[in-house]
Amino acid sequence: MPGGRGNIRAADNPKPFTSDRQPENRKQPDLISALIKKELQSDGWAIFEDAEILDENQKPTGQKVQVRVKLTTAQAVARRLLANAAKGRERSIEIVLDRTEGKVPLNLNLGNKDGEAMQINVSTLSTDEKRKMLELVRKAKANSGNE
Repeated sequence: MPGGRGNIRAADNPKPFTSDRQPENRKQPDLISALIKKELQSDGWAIFEDAEILDENQKPTGQKVQVRVKLTTAQAVARRLLANAAKGRERSIEIVLDRTEGKVPLNLNLGNKDGEAMQINVSTLSTDEKRKMLELVRKAKANSGNE
């Protein structure tokens, strides 16, 4: 049928699969971690020094002023987090360090006080105790894979 949906020609939809329309080329949202790192390197001000005043016809008047800029939500969160960290709030400091330096590895020693591996005689354990031991080993393996 002419003009039906099944009769779309290439000329009606030019270059639907161009490189600029690929998923990897879409704009990515600002990541809090990247903004925190950027804010840590900046002087902390979001001010433009040489903004020009426009007249009612949107033409520059030649006058230059300082202007504060509205921040995105992610930028505002990053600034507030860093401000709280600078005030000494421990939780904010912890979050900033975790986001920028990475979490501190957990040193988990399941051995004795000398650092040797635990020795358990499984033959003396009951069936319930063996099940619990296997469950603990599975949990420990699962947690060690998350680090």
